[in-house]
Amino acid sequence: MKKYWVLLICNFRKNRLQFFSFTAIIILSALFLNLGLSIALNFGKVYLQKWAAHKMADSSFVVYDMDYSKEAVDEIGDYPEVADIEVRDCSYLYGEFSVGDDVRVAMPMVVYNRDDRHAMNNYLLVESMPSDANNAAYVSYWFKTDKGCRLGDTLVYRTASATYEFTIAGFVEDLQYGNNNCGGIAIHMSQKCYEAFAKSAEPGLSAKAINIRTAEFDQGEAVYQKALQRMSGDWSFAYQYNSSHYEWNESART
Repeated sequence: MKKYWVLLICNFRKNRLQFFSFTAIIILSALFLNLGLSIALNFGKVYLQKWAAHKMADSSFVVYDMDYSKEAVDEIGDYPEVADIEVRDCSYLYGEFSVGDDVRVAMPMVVYNRDDRHAMNNYLLVESMPSDANNAAYVSYWFKTDKGCRLGDTLVYRTASATYEFTIAGFVEDLQYGNNNCGGIAIHMSQKCYEAFAKSAEPGLSAKAINIRTAEFDQGEAVYQKALQRMSGDWSFAYQYNSSHYEWNESART
């Protein structure tokens, strides 16, 4: 036995550099594995915490004023799965957006007055700059991380009959319109800028955002399907409308 220990010690002295390198690799591998498992196991919990912190609606619809039905909204509000329902004014456009020389991307856009009073679908301001422009807009942080946008850049949105330009004055954490997988983008403007936009915009863009909070967050899709069936009978061209629910947004990882 003593002979084996002597051989082991001699071998260690001869190859100590390789031994320490191998040990370091094992330790680093274990640390990265632990980190990966922690992220994988906790990401869903963090997303759910953010969903609650931003008071997100579990089901949402945006429809033009001409297709909005207060009667339908009142009926949906009486569903046993619905805890609360909120209607918010907005503008709804269907066209393409681009930034700089980037390619145009066809996607609906919702424009909100960020100063109006609302309880659901709040966002977190991540970065901003002072701006006196009457087209100053706050957009999802995705525009910075994915599109390389910077404060002061111009976001261009084109419909079939008009072109709109917005000066990016801030980036926000927006779970509902967090990236291009969410089915639409959102522009948040001050009341002054929103009124200027509405005044210069094409007629017929006024819309309503119908936000629904369910008794249990995982009822979002079920209520979405039920509400969609109730409301869509009153719509003139439902295929253009923007809508979402918790399960959809979670899969998009906004």
